[in-house]
Amino acid sequence: MNSKTIILAALVASSSIPAYAADNADDFIYLTKKGLEKRLKDPDSAEYRNVRYNGGQPHSAVCGEVNSKNSYGGYTGFVPFFGVGDAVFMPSDGKGEFVETYNLLCR
Repeated sequence: MNSKTIILAALVASSSIPAYAADNADDFIYLTKKGLEKRLKDPDSAEYRNVRYNGGQPHSAVCGEVNSKNSYGGYTGFVPFFGVGDAVFMPSDGKGEFVETYNLLCR
């Protein structure tokens, strides 16, 4: 996945978020965590840190780090993520592209 694809996917996802979510940071974070949990092997083990809502214009994102258990039952270590609603992106989606988009939306 190239950076333009990740950026485009994030921007398209942000345009489909209900208006109330963009006005309420807690709702936005909740939607993103639910989307992230769909991608984890053991969503019940998820630990979050540095989770924040960046309500920038014209697009908003939730950024943070997650640690969860892998298939062997061990924690993998904290990994950055960003999400727009329940569309969530992680480094496994393309390291270079992820970093570029993360820096754009989360820094």
